[in-house]
Amino acid sequence: MYYKTNWQHRLSIETARYNEAYPNYTVITSDHNRFKNYDEMEIEKMIALKIDGCTDQYIADQIGRSYWSVVYKFRELRKEGLII
Repeated sequence: MYYKTNWQHRLSIETARYNEAYPNYTVITSDHNRFKNYDEMEIEKMIALKIDGCTDQYIADQIGRSYWSVVYKFRELRKEGLII
């Protein structure tokens, strides 16, 4: 059970395992920015760029988000009636 409750211990074991099997492999942990909420300025910029006919990938690049994050956010905005 120690393996499941001690993150540093588990990370060191996993890192050693992958480094042995894949010497050039880099183990990274999740980043808290990955789940960062959208702020009003980002949403306004997204909507403006979408109205201008920009692609979702271009919008994602402009606001520093992943493509799929933008796609899912647009789906939420459509449900809320903020965009068509």
